[in-house]
Amino acid sequence: METLEQTLAEVERLRRNLFKEIVIQEGGVKEVEYYEPGYSLGVDSYVEERRGVEEVYTERITPPDTERREAAKEQLQQIYDSSEWYSARYIAGRILDIDVNDNLSKWIDEICNKLKLPKTKRVKIGEHTKTDYSPDYTFKHWYSVDYTVEDYKDEPIPENVEIINQAKEDISKLFKLSRSPKSRLSGSPQIVRLLKSRLYTHNKDRAVRIEAGKALSYSSLRIWLHEFFR
Repeated sequence: METLEQTLAEVERLRRNLFKEIVIQEGGVKEVEYYEPGYSLGVDSYVEERRGVEEVYTERITPPDTERREAAKEQLQQIYDSSEWYSARYIAGRILDIDVNDNLSKWIDEICNKLKLPKTKRVKIGEHTKTDYSPDYTFKHWYSVDYTVEDYKDEPIPENVEIINQAKEDISKLFKLSRSPKSRLSGSPQIVRLLKSRLYTHNKDRAVRIEAGKALSYSSLRIWLHEFFR
């Protein structure tokens, strides 16, 4: 799987192919006259005429390549339909003039499901025998009971940890896209509303709420107070 940075770089390349103008330089050489100062020892300065050639070019701008544009549109559509990075889907959709707000709710839910994946699993590492003592009904005699106890430990699930980290990065990027006034692709307050509602205010998973708070640029104190008073 490509990183978010690689995917966004590909989206930008495709965007440029949609609107890129091809500049063709045409020209050659021509003879020109020019003057430069000359000097002679013991006499006043004089101007010397020289002749030479110089390269001359003109630029002709052609319309965007239709075949390249169609290929770029097709690839952007593929990213919008199936990329594992929802922020890349968002940008691709905006470039293609798709109403991305129709899918934002579903995307946020899918990111939320990724954030809820378990980071560790219980793994059996062995077993041992344990002895307990219990009295009889008279409480005068005790007898022993041996039984086997299984030993477990928590081990990380690398694939889940990677997915969770990617989801955190994705949420952060989506939030930045929605809030950046400099971005031509900004302007989706719905992202902020969904982050607040689905992932921060009403989500039952504490880890998800904390990550959403970070994505919303909330301070650690604000997040802590939010958790304390739930």
